[in-house]
Amino acid sequence: MQYPASSVGRDIELTYQHSGESRMDHLAYIAGKFERAIKELVGPEPLQDRLAAANIWLHAIRLEDFRSTRLRGQYQNIRDRLAQPGHTYEDTLAVMTDEEAAEITSLIVDLYFEIEQERLSEAINSN
Repeated sequence: MQYPASSVGRDIELTYQHSGESRMDHLAYIAGKFERAIKELVGPEPLQDRLAAANIWLHAIRLEDFRSTRLRGQYQNIRDRLAQPGHTYEDTLAVMTDEEAAEITSLIVDLYFEIEQERLSEAINSN
């Protein structure tokens, strides 16, 4: 099964400057990619297709971008579930059940909220 490329994927920003960044700026970068991914998860298309579109935004985030070991582990879990070992994302999504797709979608939304909570905590602690 071929998954259509997301229209917003054309303007994806794959570059990110790590030098001179504050922790809040770093979290803002990650949160921004998750926001775009979550927007892709809404619509009438099959959930697997929406996950493929969301993955375009998530793919821009590297594990090293997460400074928190806990958040990095949650992100790794999402990445692992989107692409089973030895398979592409497309192959994994093509055989993914609706239930598993819904579970992964929930993990993405939950992690986004945890990222935002950490951003809020950083903002409060910086004042």
